[in-house]
Amino acid sequence: MELLLQFDIDSILALPSSLAIASQGMSINPHPSFMQNICSDLHIKLPLPSSVSSTRSARICDIPHFQLGNLVGPLNITIYIIFPGFYCDDRPTNFPTQDQLVRFFDNLFLPALYDNTSADYLQHLSVSYEDARLRALASGAEKLSGFDSSQSNSRIQLLCYHLPNKLLCDLWESVLAKTQLPGNHDFKGIQIFLNAKNMKTETKRPTSQSYFTEFLTLWSESCNGSYLHPHTTWIDYGKEIVYPVARIIRVDDATDDVDHPHVHLWRKCCLKKLVEDARKQAQVDKGFVVTYYHWVQTDEAASMTMVANKSNIFSIGGLAYSQYYMSTKEMFDAAKTYPFANRSLEALAVDLYLTKAIQATGGG
Repeated sequence: MELLLQFDIDSILALPSSLAIASQGMSINPHPSFMQNICSDLHIKLPLPSSVSSTRSARICDIPHFQLGNLVGPLNITIYIIFPGFYCDDRPTNFPTQDQLVRFFDNLFLPALYDNTSADYLQHLSVSYEDARLRALASGAEKLSGFDSSQSNSRIQLLCYHLPNKLLCDLWESVLAKTQLPGNHDFKGIQIFLNAKNMKTETKRPTSQSYFTEFLTLWSESCNGSYLHPHTTWIDYGKEIVYPVARIIRVDDATDDVDHPHVHLWRKCCLKKLVEDARKQAQVDKGFVVTYYHWVQTDEAASMTMVANKSNIFSIGGLAYSQYYMSTKEMFDAAKTYPFANRSLEALAVDLYLTKAIQATGGG
């Protein structure tokens, strides 16, 4: 049976220079939720400001940040605000503190918004972070105060305010200007981060030319590329080779083995050949950091990640890394969360009674 060959763009990460990248405007939430924060390694590091360290950098998922909102358009594109100046090694979470959120919205963002927006827009927006917080909690507070036990569950609403594109350029310039004022210096270096994800099924096409043409059409409806720089924009291209039969779990009316779903695995010898070919093209004997991930207990079936050194011609040309993996990955990927990735995994090995004793003694 002939295999399906498909091309797609799965995701885009970028550090735009302005909120004006949202060509059709964006929706914002002035009471952000820590549940929307980035929890996985995106393979991108940002330099830390000199007040923290002049030589260090940190992963985006470790730097305090929050999701400001979403771009209006056909693609799922979110915008985050990152605070490198608030980074520290022993920080328990990557979400800004309550005080930091209050200062950002009340000292920077909302004043900048009032400086650049007319009254007809402002009358619909929150006037402070505390105002936004109370609005988000209003529904839950009403239900808790009632006598209907069926509505006694607390609830935090996600606020959504639309900002048109014409406001965004001046708005961000005003925010940056306010970071220079006394009392706001720890906000210097704040960065916009764009995360466009889960685009695979929207851009999937049978040829490389058709999928890229379709993607550019969708992208242009949401983003103004003039606010992006090639060195701070990362595109995840994908090529899939898939067995054309798929079935819902526990539904099997196949008449022979050909009609059963199949998963094709990478052989390690084939992966090594790909590395050899890459080294020949780069004209280097090494130049790559190669990591193999074996499939369960097999010796020959594996996935592979190949990262080019900075001096490598592939890296100079813009290739951050290449991954070769099987579709069996989807069975273990729950919204970018994988088993045994928790840093506190060793706690599972502690006897349950001992855990309860420790909690009772420590009070938590």
